[in-house]
Amino acid sequence: EIASCLVGSEMCIETGTETCLKVGGYVRYQYNFDQNATIKTGSVETGGGYAGLSKVRARLNFDVREETELGTLRGYVRLQAQNANGDDSATYQMKFGYLQLGGLTAGLYDSLWTSDIGGAEDGLLTDTDLAVGDRTANLVSYTYAMDGLTGTLSLENPVLSLIHISEPTRQEAI
Repeated sequence: EIASCLVGSEMCIETGTETCLKVGGYVRYQYNFDQNATIKTGSVETGGGYAGLSKVRARLNFDVREETELGTLRGYVRLQAQNANGDDSATYQMKFGYLQLGGLTAGLYDSLWTSDIGGAEDGLLTDTDLAVGDRTANLVSYTYAMDGLTGTLSLENPVLSLIHISEPTRQEAI
């Protein structure tokens, strides 16, 4: 039944099932124009030139949901590609990819914590902080809600890209 679709008119129901599906996304084109760019001819630099930079971003979202005895079962994937100046080296990435069942979430999702962004290390917001969840992480989390109180416990894959681990030299290994 269409009336039983859990998120309303934005999702459509697969024929013969109780599965709701939403496909969305966007394509964005941006062109930046600099009328005072520096022009370099040989070793001589002059002002007053112009330069342009174009960017294209395409995003696809797939959201599938179905009611089960254990709660709402949801699968979500966001794919994104971005290109600059028509170069063939576009960056492709999965921004989100997770499964949810009731309060359980597993996959690539918004992190519950942030780190080293000017005071939000404790995960709390102030007027100058970025929002919690501005980073994604591979995680398994559980959210429990009762009488207007919500709590979440999350086990997240640590971000190790800031730590440099050097390989031992041959001399150190011996």
